[in-house]
Amino acid sequence: MDNIASPSSPAPLAVPPAGTAGPGSTTEIVVSPASEDFAARIAYDKFAPIAQTLAPERILPFRADASLARYNIQRGVNNVLPFRARIEEELPRVSFVQLMELPELAHGVLFAALQADVEYRSQGEIATLLAEGHPLRRKLLNSAVILVDDGIMPRDEVRAIQKGRGKLDTANDLVRLGDLFIRMRPKVEGKTSVTPAEAERAGFLGSRLQTLVQPENAVQARKTAPGLDELVGMRNRLWTVLVERHGLLWKVGAWLWGPDVDEYVPALQSRVVSRKDDEGKQEPPQTPPQAPPKSSSNLPKTL
Repeated sequence: MDNIASPSSPAPLAVPPAGTAGPGSTTEIVVSPASEDFAARIAYDKFAPIAQTLAPERILPFRADASLARYNIQRGVNNVLPFRARIEEELPRVSFVQLMELPELAHGVLFAALQADVEYRSQGEIATLLAEGHPLRRKLLNSAVILVDDGIMPRDEVRAIQKGRGKLDTANDLVRLGDLFIRMRPKVEGKTSVTPAEAERAGFLGSRLQTLVQPENAVQARKTAPGLDELVGMRNRLWTVLVERHGLLWKVGAWLWGPDVDEYVPALQSRVVSRKDDEGKQEPPQTPPQAPPKSSSNLPKTL
């Protein structure tokens, strides 16, 4: 009997522990933490071209726990796997290979979801830092201009800071202003409302922004690093492919187990542990409990 490729198996799962994959499990979920990120990227690259072919009106929004979906996919595939020969013989229109690829596809969805989340959090952090940084820059710069007029601070250095525009310039200005006030503290003490804590805070905010903000003229960087819209779009496309292929897996499960299908092929966001798992008494049927239909015409075409 064929085995399921392990690269799709998750390392951390916020779901029931290993060993409860569900009735009929024949494949152990093996984890290789060292190759986890690499395998996720491989899965993403493998299914992205398929996801790109989806028509816009077909795309579903992603509002799910990707880790939970991946866990439930693995359970469903594990339970269907023992019936491969029968499925291939009696349901020739079903691509069993595509069913077996579902854990890998779910891994790609998880990768896409994490990438979009990181970018979203990054942009949110930038906005938060700028909301604090803009007024702090203004206060330090205004004070610096006054100190220049008093002959205390270097005119050329402050004038260079005044020219800054944009997010990255704000980051650089905060670093330079913070350094300027810290460096000249003995001379400006008692002559400005800028406190040492504010100077140090400006340096911190600027340094953090420098690591997050991409230079506006970094054309090549923009080409190789997709923006938030692109990441979210690909995440939604991959999720749509996963939902549709899981639908096929569920229909195959319904053909095998009838009304008990959800015990063996759980919904993507199901957090219910199978009653059969809890009881630990019932073994999965070696053959479907009811006769399969004579025709497979009720099964959808594969993607």
